[in-house]
Amino acid sequence: MKREAIIHAYPWTLTDIGLDKALDEIEEAGLTGICVTPHYHIANYFMPTNPRRKFYFGEAGRAYFVPDESRYQGRTIMRPHVSAIVEGERYFHQIAEKVRARGLELHFWTVYFYSHERARDYPQCAKVDALGHVHPSDGNPMNPHARGYALALTEDLVANYEPDGVHLESLSFHGYGHGMGSGMKGFTEFRPRDRFLLGLDFSQDSIAEASRRGVDAETLHRAVREYLERAITEPTNEGDTEPVTESWLAEAFDARLMPYLLAQQEMVSSLFEEVVALAKRVSKHPLKFSITTPSESGRWETGVVPSRILPLVQQVHQVPPEVSSPRGQVSEMKKGLPPACKMLGRIGWGQLVDPGAIIPAMEDFIQGGGDGFTFLTYGLLRPSQWETIRRARHLWT
Repeated sequence: MKREAIIHAYPWTLTDIGLDKALDEIEEAGLTGICVTPHYHIANYFMPTNPRRKFYFGEAGRAYFVPDESRYQGRTIMRPHVSAIVEGERYFHQIAEKVRARGLELHFWTVYFYSHERARDYPQCAKVDALGHVHPSDGNPMNPHARGYALALTEDLVANYEPDGVHLESLSFHGYGHGMGSGMKGFTEFRPRDRFLLGLDFSQDSIAEASRRGVDAETLHRAVREYLERAITEPTNEGDTEPVTESWLAEAFDARLMPYLLAQQEMVSSLFEEVVALAKRVSKHPLKFSITTPSESGRWETGVVPSRILPLVQQVHQVPPEVSSPRGQVSEMKKGLPPACKMLGRIGWGQLVDPGAIIPAMEDFIQGGGDGFTFLTYGLLRPSQWETIRRARHLWT
């Protein structure tokens, strides 16, 4: 079986060094593909070998391509904002064309709803908590314009740049604290259940959809708001650790909470299905879709139901077990995957620091049934970290 080894890359990490030189290095490492970011969230970047800049202080959720306006008209009021890094109309086209010309697979690491700029500029399309706060960085998969934006963005990228695959990120809800940074003043320790409730969406879009499905969502919203207004004033004690369980969700707030969450899960799942179906329709060739491995317990927070989403994808990205983990753990993790779905080990910057630890762990991952790897991130690695990837190439070449 062919094993895959895909390196993630931001567009500027390829073009700053010189696109041909970057692709030469990637080919020399034996890597099989590149997962390029066309649309990302705010972050800051350390680029130790970059000839133009060692640090890049990122924008608040920008596109690295010039949008095709025709894809958005009539679908959504939302639009991508083009990054200052983009050097002309053909900037992203040139990257896509040169990657394909090398025979490397081209994947798009696409971030949909996590964007401080989208939430700021289109607050009516953002998540809203039970206390009425518009979320500072998260679009709302329940909102028609946000859903239309996800579809338009997908069509724009697939139809105009012809990738081999799309990595679907942030096409769902996020929990409390996501995108807020670490600068909040005040003692913000919360009980697990209070934190969970603070992370839920109670926008009018969610309330209307749940109401349409027979949930008394207005009453639920009032009850959750009143509960939180009391709970957040109370000190947290060491024993206040009751977890969020399905039995609690089923009983909470006069049994209204779980049906409300199930309505959201249906909408998130259907959006994944719509995005994948549209991408397949406009693509000129078969596409691979990938996601980070979802968890069953996480569905109540994100809305992502693994049994609905996994049949749509051909790859999942999973942090490999430690080398000391019991044999058979990888095959156990793969049990919930469809037969044709590959599991790729997701290797981060920190793991690449110690080749003596990560390479044996990667070997165990392959021996246990893993199908290849994804690596973070070209251009953000010191030479010694890049050398770790080169030393591991026997696992995929």
